[in-house]
Amino acid sequence: MLCPVLGPSIQGDMEDMEVLGSAQRRAVELVTGLENTSYKKLLRELGLFSLEEREAQGTPCHSTTT
Repeated sequence: MLCPVLGPSIQGDMEDMEVLGSAQRRAVELVTGLENTSYKKLLRELGLFSLEEREAQGTPCHSTTT
């Protein structure tokens, strides 16, 4: 697991975080009935946190294979 407190250690980790964030946004947009709602509000409605908020809380966002 990548330690969110230390942050990404290499450029590839930042790219991974961007991909994860993009996937999370796409998945949230698939929820029906909330199409015209902002991304942040969608997350609140679904009881989810953005990757940035999860990092701030110390929740691991992804694992890496090296």
